[in-house]
Amino acid sequence: MTKKVKLGMSALEIATLHYELLLEGKKEEWIKTIKQAKQSTVNSRGHGPFYWWKTGQRYKEQYGYSYTFKHKDERQSSEKHIKLFFHRINREGKQQGQVPIHLIVDEDGEWRVDVSSW
Repeated sequence: MTKKVKLGMSALEIATLHYELLLEGKKEEWIKTIKQAKQSTVNSRGHGPFYWWKTGQRYKEQYGYSYTFKHKDERQSSEKHIKLFFHRINREGKQQGQVPIHLIVDEDGEWRVDVSSW
């Protein structure tokens, strides 16, 4: 059963779900993890979310990448912005570096992804 975005989720829960939904190919629900002002750009070339989905799908297929939480960057985080790092894991289970993800408190008070990396 696909996990879903729910009201009141923490920044870490949204970030984790962002990666999980991408790996499951659940684009419609994945879009809900993104900042509201960027959601309409998911299918538009030239916009970040379009490339996040496209690149994430390619990396999943080519390299078998998955993502696990590493740590929060306290120095670059505040009450309304959080920067997290995730380990990038290949299909053999070995770490292939780390990727940052930035989350913000959106207009409705919910945490959403502002910038994602793969």
